[in-house]
Amino acid sequence: VLFQRRIRGLSLRIFVVDGAVACAASIASDELDYRGHEGEIAAATLTAEERDGAIRAAAACAMPFAGVDVIRAGDRSWFLECNPS
Repeated sequence: VLFQRRIRGLSLRIFVVDGAVACAASIASDELDYRGHEGEIAAATLTAEERDGAIRAAAACAMPFAGVDVIRAGDRSWFLECNPS
């Protein structure tokens, strides 16, 4: 069982390819886990912290292609995980 703190905010998926951010999307959902329950997906503008953090996360995980999940809550961004797909 894995538990993590619930953070309310804007869900972002940031795609990193070969050490650079290729694109990013915001994902709206009424569910705790948006997978399979996406309401609206839109292009997202990232902060410098989000862009740099996603690149560092992918590099730390040795992933040339990664989907980095982030929640933006107020003026803080929470990095959740790095996905290989």
